[in-house]
Amino acid sequence: MYCLLLPGIFAQAKPTLSSSVNKSTISQSERLIFTLRLTTSIGSRYEFPASISVPGLQYLTHHTTQESYREFSGGQSTNVLTVTYSYIFLPMQTGNITIGTQAVKVDGRTLPSPPVTVNIQPDASGYGSGTPQRDPGDPFSGFGFSDQVLQEGETLLICLPETQSVYRSEPAIVSYYLYTTEDVRSFNLNDEVDGEGYGKAVFEQPRNLIFEAAEYQGRRFRRSLLKRLALYPHTTGTLTAPSMEGTVRMMRYGYYNRNLRSLPTTILVKDLPPRAPAGFSGAIGEFTFSEKLSTQSIKVGEALIWSIQITGQGNFNQFTAPQIKSTSQLQISSPRISDQINAGVKGTRILQYTIIPKSKGEISLPRFRFAWLNSKNGTYRVYESKAQTLSVKAGSAAASTSDLQKLYHKWTMQDLIPRQEYESYVPTYSKPWYWLVLALLFASLPVSLVIARRRKRQLLNPHIWLQRKLNQQLKACLAQAKAVIAKSPAEFYPFADACIMDYLQQKHGIPAHLALDDLLIRLEDEEMSPDLLQKIRSFLSAIRTARFAPVEYRDSSAEALLADFNHIVSQLLDEEIK
Repeated sequence: MYCLLLPGIFAQAKPTLSSSVNKSTISQSERLIFTLRLTTSIGSRYEFPASISVPGLQYLTHHTTQESYREFSGGQSTNVLTVTYSYIFLPMQTGNITIGTQAVKVDGRTLPSPPVTVNIQPDASGYGSGTPQRDPGDPFSGFGFSDQVLQEGETLLICLPETQSVYRSEPAIVSYYLYTTEDVRSFNLNDEVDGEGYGKAVFEQPRNLIFEAAEYQGRRFRRSLLKRLALYPHTTGTLTAPSMEGTVRMMRYGYYNRNLRSLPTTILVKDLPPRAPAGFSGAIGEFTFSEKLSTQSIKVGEALIWSIQITGQGNFNQFTAPQIKSTSQLQISSPRISDQINAGVKGTRILQYTIIPKSKGEISLPRFRFAWLNSKNGTYRVYESKAQTLSVKAGSAAASTSDLQKLYHKWTMQDLIPRQEYESYVPTYSKPWYWLVLALLFASLPVSLVIARRRKRQLLNPHIWLQRKLNQQLKACLAQAKAVIAKSPAEFYPFADACIMDYLQQKHGIPAHLALDDLLIRLEDEEMSPDLLQKIRSFLSAIRTARFAPVEYRDSSAEALLADFNHIVSQLLDEEIK
């Protein structure tokens, strides 16, 4: 019977393939992103094109994402897997270009993708316009940049605040962009130097460089967002945004690196205006409100949910939800808070109040009142919910009798319940479960002794205990690295970087935000051997460069870097034994 029912409960998702582009009309200085999206069942075997050749477009690289979920429909449960491949191109000519049908293999079948047509427009300033001519003597020419741009190119790291002034406790959004007129291939973030008087959180950080056309100080650039931070000022005055330092890798007759640092950027932090309204708890921003009652017709003793939704941008993590006091007719709970907010700044907060009527009749709900400072115009605003009435009917007969009310009165004594005979008392030690419990207690004594001895050794020699734990983690990382590189070489680089950095930070107490040079200086102070220091420097530099290199370079370098990773792990373990 189960074998007959299971196919109806767990169904297989039918494979589907779609194609799209980030923009149907783009300028020649922008990047074109062509996306193939496959939806199939978890466990399916699939194969995407490693690269795509399109006349008029230069293929640069690609990246992939996966997500899985369970879908219920018509009494069936389906485990769905969605795989997305994004191919990045550089336009080499203007006009209409068609990306033809691409084939993706799924479980032995071939799925074709719909063709997509893109219109490439010349750049308004002439930057990148026209088909690049290849120089026979220059093997690196023809990448979509004129000789004048390459010779007189400029690359900048710029911090742009969303606004020039904020109120104290109001989050300030600052964006870090890479502006360039050169052939930038990758960017590596080295350090962030923080100022004083604020906290911060990451608001947005793309995984890849995605360029768009932009203008800065009257000149045309290509720019890519590197990072977006939310700053939380807690003092008034002038706030200096964090300074970002990084290294760009460029192509000009070969690869070369250039160090960049963003210029100081300041934001004015103002104090709150006087005469705040009653009930103001520190909310600052721009908000909209909506409300909903689960029902307006209810019985005495039943519960309903009153939902208040606050949507917008502001300091969500720095104000409290209003409390609504219970009345003689209504019992109102503290709100249950549900947040869908990015970095505590932008999103939606839902407040759910549980209300239980105590008596029947037409009962008016108390008003929900919320006060905040509108950061756009600097004025205090107050939202007050609309007037609403509940229609409350009598509850069940059992809940309204006087006998039931007596049961809840602490001074009421009930009549004795007569019994003709009572059960004989049996001692606890004569019952089987008593001896079973004793047997389990005695059986657990050896296990408890082993655990106690381990904890004693941990307390007496915490350094040795920590080193053993770190060595076990490092050996586990080495074993996992081989599986990671077999699955996806691109995932090996961040995995190996995290393993080495976690080991050094936990063993030597080195902060996680240090740049590579500062990290090595701290390790020299720990009397680490120069040979091992040099290997760590070379390895970390290599994997951080390879993370943002073209996919062909990443795949070819992974095996060699895995061997270096193995040598470093072995030397770290050997050095600890000595």
